[in-house]
Amino acid sequence: MSSDKIISLIAKLKAMQVSAAKIGNQAEAEAFAAKVSELLTQNKLTMSEVEFSDQEKSNPIGRTDAGKKGGSATPVWRMNLARAIAANFFCKFAFVTGSNQVVFYGRETDRKAAIDMYEFLGEVATHLARKDWKSTDLARVFSFNKGPVAINWRNAFLKGFAAGIQSRMENQTQVMLKGASSEATGLMVRDAHAIAE
Repeated sequence: MSSDKIISLIAKLKAMQVSAAKIGNQAEAEAFAAKVSELLTQNKLTMSEVEFSDQEKSNPIGRTDAGKKGGSATPVWRMNLARAIAANFFCKFAFVTGSNQVVFYGRETDRKAAIDMYEFLGEVATHLARKDWKSTDLARVFSFNKGPVAINWRNAFLKGFAAGIQSRMENQTQVMLKGASSEATGLMVRDAHAIAE
């Protein structure tokens, strides 16, 4: 039997074990668990390999473009925001040269979460920048979107916002990784390699 077929069989037996346990059939659940353990041992596999294989089918690695923002280049603050979000959501990111376009690479569910967060935090940053601008004395003289003074102020605010988000997310990721089991960490490392490929 091929490795893929064995992994598929183990995944099915594991699902039957969980199902039997849910309906209270402990003897059947234990029998399925014993068979899973036997097949893992015979074939020198781990449950993480079975779970990884299942994940490959149900949650594939791919690419998703975030909404294009207009303009011919991605601002530095958006690059930093995308970098922080991608790392926190187990993705990689890239920019399309000559456009304000961000692309996320990773598992389907991770990409969707990363893009949702990227869009949301981008809107929050712009909203907070406008709100803060209105509270300055500069707002009486300069328009928010026009002139070097306003543009420099806005860019500094947005870069600071992105840096704050990046710092927070890096701290959260470190805390999460410290609490992760070695099997979970192994899956993350394997995913990171597969995404890089």
